[in-house]
Amino acid sequence: MIAVASRLTRNFSTTEEDDIVSDRFKNTRIINLNRPPALNSLNLNMVRILTPLLKNTDADPDEKLIVVQGVGGKAFCAGGDIKAIYEGGKAGNSIPKEFFSEEYRLNYLISKLTTPYVSLLNGITMGGGIGISVHGKYRLATDNTVAAMPEAAIGFFCDVGGSYFLPRLPGSLGMFLALTGHRLKGYDVFESGIATHFIPHQKWDEFRFALASPKSYDPEAIDKLIQSYSVPHTPERSSIPWKFVEHHFSHDSVESILSSLKKDSSHKAEEIYKKMTEQSSPTSLRVIFEQLKRGKNLSLKDCLIMEYRLASEFMKQPDFFTGVASVLKIKPFTHPPQWAPLASAGGIERYFAPLPAGEDLTL
Repeated sequence: MIAVASRLTRNFSTTEEDDIVSDRFKNTRIINLNRPPALNSLNLNMVRILTPLLKNTDADPDEKLIVVQGVGGKAFCAGGDIKAIYEGGKAGNSIPKEFFSEEYRLNYLISKLTTPYVSLLNGITMGGGIGISVHGKYRLATDNTVAAMPEAAIGFFCDVGGSYFLPRLPGSLGMFLALTGHRLKGYDVFESGIATHFIPHQKWDEFRFALASPKSYDPEAIDKLIQSYSVPHTPERSSIPWKFVEHHFSHDSVESILSSLKKDSSHKAEEIYKKMTEQSSPTSLRVIFEQLKRGKNLSLKDCLIMEYRLASEFMKQPDFFTGVASVLKIKPFTHPPQWAPLASAGGIERYFAPLPAGEDLTL
């Protein structure tokens, strides 16, 4: 038990070489996202460590379970390293292109793993953190899990497969989360479908120890182990405003959604309307709406190819740099951000256009 606890709870160093700390205990591969000062945000170095590590683990018949967790207790993974992407885009180097192409390939790889892949979503899980978990078989939330897709507020879009998993959430919830950046907490992460199970914090440490060294690695036994610590689906525990979401976010355009919110005098509607119209990029909102509309009928592979096109166009436009500068307080910045004028319908379409020959993402 001491050896297992050490592998699951010890604090690691934060040198670049140790951005990912991987360990094997018996037949379990334990992967630690190890950038606690940055809330374990995903950088290119981490992607380049994770990709071959997961490939080799999946190919090794002696490694029968993969457990991924964040170090530090505050976050699983707070998203992609937007500062590095911002700086690379500003400098005109290849970092953004490399990061997005390799990150999306990692997302796709996770969806294809045959070895059971378990993400322990303890703490903040946003953007890229959802991307390296939601495509795996098991995503386990607990009381302090916080999940969100806040990209509209930084002038970007819901990538890492958001085109695929968001429109497949119940009802209009995916559209609501994508356009508002609403933060799901605790049980609601499970209720939404982003997590597959919810484990109360009282059982969390005991569960992690059991998971690191299960009595059997048979897939059915792993499933039963996770189920034995999980709470059953109890909708009355949820605080997701389902009726509100369906009433306002089932409309057929961003304009219709905003019009619906504006007619609602409730504090919730006024707050969300203000956030969408003052704090979110108007172009991002329209692109996000369209990407979810298209993604509903696409495979994950095709969604990721589409998203790489979107990312490539966003790197040519000012809103991402405006939004990141505002969030990170990079001078000169304004708050709220001064977004570019809303792109026309034809302008939105260019975000989805195929890239020149040989430049589209290959999976």
